[in-house]
Amino acid sequence: MFEPRSTPFRLLSLAVPLAALAATLWTPPAVAQPSRVVALGDSITLGLRMPGVQCLRPSTWVGYPALLASRLEARGTPIDLTYSADCGDTTAEVMARLTEVVTQGHEIALLKIGTNDFSSGVGWESLLFDVEQIAEDLEAAGIVPVLSSVIPYGWEVRGRTTLNGRAGAYAEGLQALGDDTGRIVADPYNRFLGVSGIFDNYYDEDGYHPNAAGYGLLADAFVEPTLEAVDASCRNAGPCVADDDTLCLLGGRYQVEVAWRTDDGTEGVGRGEAVSDNTGRLWFFDPQNLELLIKVLDGRCVNDHVWVYFGALSNVEFAIEVRDTVTCAVRRYENPSGTFASLGDTEAFADSCPAR
Repeated sequence: MFEPRSTPFRLLSLAVPLAALAATLWTPPAVAQPSRVVALGDSITLGLRMPGVQCLRPSTWVGYPALLASRLEARGTPIDLTYSADCGDTTAEVMARLTEVVTQGHEIALLKIGTNDFSSGVGWESLLFDVEQIAEDLEAAGIVPVLSSVIPYGWEVRGRTTLNGRAGAYAEGLQALGDDTGRIVADPYNRFLGVSGIFDNYYDEDGYHPNAAGYGLLADAFVEPTLEAVDASCRNAGPCVADDDTLCLLGGRYQVEVAWRTDDGTEGVGRGEAVSDNTGRLWFFDPQNLELLIKVLDGRCVNDHVWVYFGALSNVEFAIEVRDTVTCAVRRYENPSGTFASLGDTEAFADSCPAR
């Protein structure tokens, strides 16, 4: 065992009580891994009409997805957010770049599209058909889609009555699709219409785009659906399946994976095997040269937590990711290049003692 780095190394007596022993362990913070979310859409997704946002080269993304990310982080559910959107986009443009999107490791996709489709004369049934095809492609790649109605067209927009007729019918059809298939649906259309003075107080003067308050309202409409998608993406991850790159420890409940990188930029994953129900060993470069020992211990009846320990036999940069396949909680531990580090995290995963 090791004392904190600020004190000299010394051997610890086996007679030291467990609580005292745990206090001596170097325990850097282990944070939950945020869900990887991509926002698919058009200028409303980018946040057009907000300060600093322009169509050709948006210098700042402050549309509803960024505001949504802030709201989710405040609720303890951070997301790793990227954008795949452009001004003027319709479902055709989204479908055209979907092949690239599904290969980028996203877990959740926010799909708010349709404003430009309706403006160009597309019917709501055609839009619903295209959106369902996009949802199927996302699901085939293991990505949970969050489908969305469009926001209403403002009072200055030509043909507003006709356009909102399409938007309203689409919102209704989308909800029916969600009910039939179990897909997650956000409904900003009806949320906006339920707000007094919506067009005067929540829209930019062009009648298409929200103002700052309107983008906040749009983000609010996505909070609960996105939280539902986070839960769904966790369930999609499934049980731990052991292979050369994955350890399944403590009854197979905890999945352990390791990635490494050398100073010259070479990257790889840790390979190895479990040597007991709670312990595994891994190598990076040569199976005869072990680099890392990891164990996951059931300490629930000591402090209501499952513990994670690792011992490094290398100063290569690496990151360990441990996932509880039951609760979907994830902990990540990083070792900087040039560091010989070992760790004991006795508060890795909160859980109650089953004997109590």
